[in-house]
Amino acid sequence: MLPLTRDTPEFFDGEVVKCASIPGLSIGEIQYAAACERPKHAHERACFHFLFEGAYTEFWGRRSRECKTFTLAFQPQGHEHSYCCAKEPSRALTIELENSWVANLRDYSVKLDQAGNFYGGSVSWLITKLYQEFRAMETASVLVIEALALEIAVEISRQGQRLSSDPAPLWMKQAMELIHARFADSLSLQTIAQSVGIHPVHLARVFRRQHQLTVGEYVRRLRVEFASQQMINSNSPLVEIGLAAGFSDQSQFSNTFKRATGLTPAQFRSQIRGR
Repeated sequence: MLPLTRDTPEFFDGEVVKCASIPGLSIGEIQYAAACERPKHAHERACFHFLFEGAYTEFWGRRSRECKTFTLAFQPQGHEHSYCCAKEPSRALTIELENSWVANLRDYSVKLDQAGNFYGGSVSWLITKLYQEFRAMETASVLVIEALALEIAVEISRQGQRLSSDPAPLWMKQAMELIHARFADSLSLQTIAQSVGIHPVHLARVFRRQHQLTVGEYVRRLRVEFASQQMINSNSPLVEIGLAAGFSDQSQFSNTFKRATGLTPAQFRSQIRGR
């Protein structure tokens, strides 16, 4: 584990379980007490905040939003907000970004200037993999974490640009709600398309343009994310978790999970429990 190179980072405002510093980034696994609150404040540095356990409500301006487990929040430099945690303890992975790190991305048209919450899809998946590297912290982990953090930044920037230039049609939002509600079922492209009243080919084309994944790839990621969350937050047997996630048997669960993460479910749980 690499030591922090300066005082405790601004975002590390709970109990720091583990922390590390790599070029341009300060990373911490943070635990928060039940119902803890922080009044209105603004930050000098941007950050990613990935919630593994619990929930909280964020307030900014006259708006508010609920952040549930497995939400990745991005907060840019200067973002003014307050928050209130739920009535149970919570745990998060926080990555504070040096201003120079963010500035360098702008040279490549990667802009991180809009606050937002992300759940599911590429961003959630990438931050989960980053957390695994942070927990392992082997010789090559610094390089892997840097690369994953860059991928997350690029994806957040792309999503912001897509939302502003090519907003998702109403039927896509309805399709996403269906996919998230029934990802563990045997959904077909035809079923999803019929439910929102469009042709399957049109659904497949627009979905890939919006999410940079096919519908099938997206569903598999949701299943692996769900299984990862269950392994972090429950003591259920792995076979039960795999079936609940939509995998047909333990073999399919193990093979798919390892292709996606580089770890078997058993290895993932062992690594997480070793925290």
